[in-house]
Amino acid sequence: PGGKDYGILSVLIQQTALVERVMDLAEKHFQPPPKVKSAVLKLLFPLLPPVPVVGEAIFARVVKAAFGQRRKTLHNALRALGMNEGALAAGLEAAGIDPGLRAERLSVAAFARLTAELAARGLGAGQELGTESGTE
Repeated sequence: PGGKDYGILSVLIQQTALVERVMDLAEKHFQPPPKVKSAVLKLLFPLLPPVPVVGEAIFARVVKAAFGQRRKTLHNALRALGMNEGALAAGLEAAGIDPGLRAERLSVAAFARLTAELAARGLGAGQELGTESGTE
């Protein structure tokens, strides 16, 4: 957490897989040479996810909303979920998360706690946990 390279993909992958950096790849190995750094990663998918969540679809919605507008605070970005303001604020507080933070400051475990608290306050109600129905 905390860097520009930490985003939706980073959080979603780390929730389900163990990630190991195998090696960095120099720009000269690509044609044309990219203006970004590249690496080879090894992903291991254990039987149980490294960070359990109440529902993968709801978790993905929360993560996508949080990173949807990177320059916004969590509270403002998560308004995209369409939740009642009071429920959103209560969920952030119950998860122990400062609503003034930005998404890139949250660990995968913090996103899991936040998702559980928002789900307990109605996010995803009427949607089967773990399914993609009702997501954007």
